[in-house]
Amino acid sequence: MTRLTLSALLLAAWILNLPACWAGDEKSKDTKAKLGLDDIIQGLEKSEKAWGSLKSWMLRYEHAREAINFSLPIVYHPHEVMNARKGGWLYASWTPVTPDKDSSQVWVLWRDEKYTQRFGDGVSTNGKEEVVKAPDRAGMLYSIWWYPNSLGIDLVSDAYPVRREDKEGPPAYLLARYLKANRDKFRVRKEFELVDQALCPVLEWEGREVVWIDPEAGFGVRRRTAFQQVGGNLAHEYKALRFQQRSPGVWLPDRQVAVTFTGGVGEKASRVEKVITSTLKEARFNDLPDDFFTVPLPKGVNAKDKDKKPAPAPARDAANLAPPVAVTVGGIPIDRAADAVGYVRGDNSFPWVGDFDGDGKLDLLVGQHAREKSGEGHLRIYRNLGGKKEPRFAEPIWFDDQVPTGRIPHG
Repeated sequence: MTRLTLSALLLAAWILNLPACWAGDEKSKDTKAKLGLDDIIQGLEKSEKAWGSLKSWMLRYEHAREAINFSLPIVYHPHEVMNARKGGWLYASWTPVTPDKDSSQVWVLWRDEKYTQRFGDGVSTNGKEEVVKAPDRAGMLYSIWWYPNSLGIDLVSDAYPVRREDKEGPPAYLLARYLKANRDKFRVRKEFELVDQALCPVLEWEGREVVWIDPEAGFGVRRRTAFQQVGGNLAHEYKALRFQQRSPGVWLPDRQVAVTFTGGVGEKASRVEKVITSTLKEARFNDLPDDFFTVPLPKGVNAKDKDKKPAPAPARDAANLAPPVAVTVGGIPIDRAADAVGYVRGDNSFPWVGDFDGDGKLDLLVGQHAREKSGEGHLRIYRNLGGKKEPRFAEPIWFDDQVPTGRIPHG
């Protein structure tokens, strides 16, 4: 079962205590919003330029999650995450704070047009041409950037081997480009509002999201609220705490707190689902040596072996593994393009097999984060029309179409 801790409850209660913590009754005499949308976009782009002028940077932070009203028995282990960049090189690592049998350390590196990934003791490499043809080979390169991506500014996408943007436009975490692409939908409220005693212009996309920006903290995002596209209930709340200028033009919060909420309607809607925190431990600028950008190899694997092929599975499992094959429907591989991090549309998530219809054959179940206008979780079911040894999958049906009262948690 998922743990419900006092710390998670206190965080959720605190982040939701809007009148006391975020809105405030005190306002300065001059609260009229004097910044327009273009001014805010320019401020965000100025922050991006400050980051771009750095020779190198590294952020180290603790990333933790508490699942609360979450229907799946998932326990999230706190991890220490490191993100770094030097020129066109990108590095990220993911280390359990308290290692156990269910947790693994991860390293990913994009350097000199080569992608290297180590998951536990397994190591693989792919060149740029391979990654461009099959971006999912470097999938983890795009995913371990929680703290930087929550800042709302673009720190790394220009260095990616493939820019995996959502078909609907720039992802929401690249705020300047997102605002440009949706300038006809956002408006700036007439008055500034207080967030932690900072006067912030407020951007609003009616019925979808609200963003509070602090011009005095490098146009940092102090608060962000998003709503469910179906039903209009609260979907996400984000807050950044205690901004400090760490390098000229570079402002960072000490802590980021986000709360996600259950979807649907009725009594179970808009309950706290997860509390997510990222706590900054260290920030370095302009002093990272080249050898910082390396992936440590496990014992028995040398660089020559690593470059030839992915590291094999552990010996006890290798004999039981067949070569990988693409899963197809009607001869066409099941494949859906996914965005980098968050705001994912039409992705394949947590595939599983099980006898869904009771005919004794294993069917394929594939999760999906969003569908059409709904930002909730969804489930595609591919019935096995073939045999146990040679499955043949039918076109998918949607679990939520078959069971309208069912709910698949997002994330």
